[in-house]
Amino acid sequence: MRAPKDSENLLDNYPCLSVALVQLLNKQEKNWGYFRIERQDSYYCLSVPYFPHLVFHQNESNLIYKVYWGYSSYKGSWSDANEAEIEKTIEAIKLKKNALKPLVYTRKKSRIIKRGMSEEKKQRIHEIVINPGLESSFPSGVRKIDRLLAIFIKDKIEQQIAEISLDKSEAKPIVTITEV
Repeated sequence: MRAPKDSENLLDNYPCLSVALVQLLNKQEKNWGYFRIERQDSYYCLSVPYFPHLVFHQNESNLIYKVYWGYSSYKGSWSDANEAEIEKTIEAIKLKKNALKPLVYTRKKSRIIKRGMSEEKKQRIHEIVINPGLESSFPSGVRKIDRLLAIFIKDKIEQQIAEISLDKSEAKPIVTITEV
């Protein structure tokens, strides 16, 4: 009997959250239901009741994604106070000093792969990093949301990479998820 992967359990156990995270990745606003998604500048905010605001920033052309958790908790009804908290969070992200640190982010690396005596190929590595060290003050469900989002980001990057044609001097890129 095969043990299910952690990602399969997360997707199966949280179907509504999974749908909301996919909408977040696809930049679709949602102002109804349990999970709400709102756009502020180039940032998208997911509000999950009784959790801090999740602020998501992506640069699809460079395959860069960053996930921040904000200051306040969404208590179940949208109000002007929530709008102010989102703006406060985004301003903190934009600041270079004392800015919020992303808890999930992507970074790119490359390495040279040797094949045979004379053939070398460059391989791009897209790493999705989940940083647990900053989450100590957040509810335990934040970790699960971070993992789910990392899975969806990985799938999206793999899909975008599949559409890019490779040069002869390049090996197929890989995408990994790392928890540090």
